[in-house]
Amino acid sequence: MTLAYGKKVDKLRKRYKDYLWYAKFHDTIGAKVTANGGCRYSVFDAKDRKRAVVVINMENNRPITAIVKLPHARKLVVATPEHQEALPTTGRMRIPAQSAAVIMEQ
Repeated sequence: MTLAYGKKVDKLRKRYKDYLWYAKFHDTIGAKVTANGGCRYSVFDAKDRKRAVVVINMENNRPITAIVKLPHARKLVVATPEHQEALPTTGRMRIPAQSAAVIMEQ
């Protein structure tokens, strides 16, 4: 199960490599994330100046609702290892236990 999930995460990273692999890492600077449970997040700035925020649900047994705020954000989309097609979002999303979401500017 862990290996299968790892493969999904790798596929997601490759699909959105311009936002994640070839982007500048900013730790948590440039975004604010709040959630109703434990989470960690990182901010990335792509070469085209579009930003991405990766939010990880640290809860072992329950989903969380996370709210991502990016100052002066363009249209936002979200993709997850489970649902890799980017869908529009307001920045508010439900993240399953021990999963992640990538929020990206379009």
